[in-house]
Amino acid sequence: MNKLFLTITLSLSLSFLFGQNKEVVTPKSTHPVLNIVDTPPEYIGGETALYTYIYQRLKFPIDANMSECTVYVSLVVNEDGTLSNISVKKGFSHSYNEEAIRVVESMPKWRAGSHEGQLARVSRVLPIRFKLY
Repeated sequence: MNKLFLTITLSLSLSFLFGQNKEVVTPKSTHPVLNIVDTPPEYIGGETALYTYIYQRLKFPIDANMSECTVYVSLVVNEDGTLSNISVKKGFSHSYNEEAIRVVESMPKWRAGSHEGQLARVSRVLPIRFKLY
């Protein structure tokens, strides 16, 4: 009886320990990325909320040449609203580009776009303006 109890306890403990450490990997979608769709993806709350989110979190890089500029960040809004393929499409300097990427990577899920009645992966470019006030 004690061996059976010990075996069951050990089995449950090991499965609990190792089960908790398993990384859940969501397979990347094989659907194509679209540029034009019937319903484009939207940041929850709309464009005003999107840029409010960005500018509340954006930190002006401290460079020797502090300049006003715009960094264009390319991204894909997936079917589940997550963002992927985040990169600089047109940048300014390394520190400005990295800051723009950091802010976009921190965003919560969006409302996914759709095309012909199906959720779709949609590309988007966000202009992020660094402006001195």
